[in-house]
Amino acid sequence: INTTNIYNNPQLSDTFKLIDINIDVINPTNSNRSEITKLFLDIPKTYEVKSPNFIDCDGNLYRFIPTNIKSTQPVVEQMIDRPLYMDMNTYEGYIELYGINPFSIKSLKLIDYEITAKNNNIIDESSLCIENEKLKATINNNGTINLFDKQNNLTYNEIGYFLDEGEEGFAWTNVPFEPIYNTLNSKPIISVIENNEFYGAVKIIHKLMLPSNYEDRKNKIENTELTIELIVSLKKHSELLDFEILVNNTCESHRLRFMIPSGLNAKSSFGEGQFDVVERSLERPDTKDWVEQPMYDYPLHNFMDLSDNTNGIAVIVDGLKEYEVLNDKQNTIAITLFRAFRFIIAPSSKQDYTFQKGSQCLGINNYKISLLPHKGNWVEGDVYNKAICKNNTLSIVQTGDNNKGDKSEICFMEILQKEIQFSTIKKAESNLFNEYVLRLYNPTNTILTSDVKFYTKINSAELVTLEEELINTLEIENNKITIEFLPKKIITIKIKL
Repeated sequence: INTTNIYNNPQLSDTFKLIDINIDVINPTNSNRSEITKLFLDIPKTYEVKSPNFIDCDGNLYRFIPTNIKSTQPVVEQMIDRPLYMDMNTYEGYIELYGINPFSIKSLKLIDYEITAKNNNIIDESSLCIENEKLKATINNNGTINLFDKQNNLTYNEIGYFLDEGEEGFAWTNVPFEPIYNTLNSKPIISVIENNEFYGAVKIIHKLMLPSNYEDRKNKIENTELTIELIVSLKKHSELLDFEILVNNTCESHRLRFMIPSGLNAKSSFGEGQFDVVERSLERPDTKDWVEQPMYDYPLHNFMDLSDNTNGIAVIVDGLKEYEVLNDKQNTIAITLFRAFRFIIAPSSKQDYTFQKGSQCLGINNYKISLLPHKGNWVEGDVYNKAICKNNTLSIVQTGDNNKGDKSEICFMEILQKEIQFSTIKKAESNLFNEYVLRLYNPTNTILTSDVKFYTKINSAELVTLEEELINTLEIENNKITIEFLPKKIITIKIKL
């Protein structure tokens, strides 16, 4: 760490102390990242740190807000040694990071430096309003949320309710049946669970009385309470409203979905999948004479998007795989949380495995969903990159004082055309120690040209097939190669260091 830059920084007074602890921030994406991130930090008690914050090698300040401090004794152990117990203060909190370059590792140094609190918390607890400079989310009495997109001056009303329907289908086919329940008339327990300048969260607890199994639902017997916990949260500067859902499923043969009325006059939905973003029409033709009825539940990977080409909203998921846009006035987006069904198959004759409960999704289930209101369509709203960033968080590793020079950041590469997506970098199948394969793709409908810049010297670059067979050699200029990407095209490059 360059101490000259630190002492010349007008942000800092003379009352700070350098601590021999660093954190390394790892950005695994092709986006420049500035965001609030959760941080766990162990500081030896002997250091007597009162106000932990961080700086980089140029003396730039990175604020840390602890939310919990506890005394711990982490164990350092090798099999040939006795365990070493260290008396620590473990800090849990949020750090404000900015300017973290694509595919980089940035080192920050711990300092003991007091910063005056601003007392501008994310949540107005009197009105249950979660707000930053981009979004304003108001919690309604029934547990739904009115979300105001400040950047595009648009409100999404009564988002975030739950819908539960009976399920008499099987592994491949959804067959819903009544009665159908929702939480629009719920009287949930609502409480603020965290509130500071960087992060605010509200917990909403719904209790639904449901039939316990297939037979009870057919007979409309409501005899089991289903508890749904929903945490709504927002971070400083974030464009995303985040939801964490916990369901202890005690019922069988039903499908539970998270509902988002969009109010958008959209003609198609877009679902991201393998190397592509697929457009699907919202039109529902007359199929009463069809032998096999169509299904309108579609797959997604990281996100789905709905837009009227002026405004749009993306739903970013972490592991959930099914969405539907309902044929209603609001073009309501339904995200399937789980579909519990009886295990019955009939390849030639009926085989009943209903005694096996694995397909009933019983027990505790956790889900994460984020909403991203945006301008225009998914391309104009940069939805793909924002979804990738959401699901590939900045990783933070605590280290010792490992900076010996005047730089605290290492960058590997950067894809300059941000609509081009990174898939993987791996060892080449040639098994040569200095050959690697970089795979990129263009999910848009437009021909794109992009430079790929490397921050280490590369000796050669080849355009190859997916089987890594040579197509042609690429020119290198200042460790940079230029590639044309046709629409929906996967490009594989073999590089030699």
